[in-house]
Amino acid sequence: MSGILPKSKVARITAVVSTLASVTLVAAVAWNVWLNDDGRSQMAGSGPQADQAIGGPFELTNTQGNTVTAQDLEGGYTLVFFGYTHCPDVCPMTLQAMSQALDVVADNHPAKAERITPVFITIDPARDDVARMRDYVANFHPRLIGLTGDKQAIQQAAQAYHVSYKKVDPEEVAAAQQDTQNGDGQMSAADHAAMDHGAYLMQHQSYVFLMGPDGGHVDHVAASAGAPRIAEMIRQDVEG
Repeated sequence: MSGILPKSKVARITAVVSTLASVTLVAAVAWNVWLNDDGRSQMAGSGPQADQAIGGPFELTNTQGNTVTAQDLEGGYTLVFFGYTHCPDVCPMTLQAMSQALDVVADNHPAKAERITPVFITIDPARDDVARMRDYVANFHPRLIGLTGDKQAIQQAAQAYHVSYKKVDPEEVAAAQQDTQNGDGQMSAADHAAMDHGAYLMQHQSYVFLMGPDGGHVDHVAASAGAPRIAEMIRQDVEG
């Protein structure tokens, strides 16, 4: 699979940020909502446990509209990340880190880098249809595969990787916004516009999973580990 990369990393990041403008209006407030709910445990230390089998069967749709199963990805290594295209920060930063890690490994260990396929699975199928996923993944690594599907298919894939997620409803974000608007309970015109367009965020766990040629789990790191740690994982665990 191939995509079209902007000519520079700055252009790549700018392209991603431009698609997220309406959501960033509520990002900071929603973060506080997450921490006041159960987001602290879900976003921090409650990731997959050592005794849990990570990975499993799924049937999703790629950016060409074709069905992709877990078996289709076997034979090589995959870097798997769950997120969504309206994510204001964590998701684009993680996908950028994955891309950078693959580029770094390719410089010194090209055979290892070539064995890896990066995979981005949405947890927001209501908005992330095939067309949107196709436009979004084009901003990152040229081999990045974007996968979407119906609600049940996404749930099955996320459960296989023990990735939990939930929608932060617009009403919840709006109420938090009202509490922080200069203490007067008033929302700005921009805030109202964002809510009128159905802006919402998805609370989700953020891990980058390295899966082996047989589809089995090899290793994983928190998304916050960044490109250097992802590159280290690839160098250590990928044969080639």
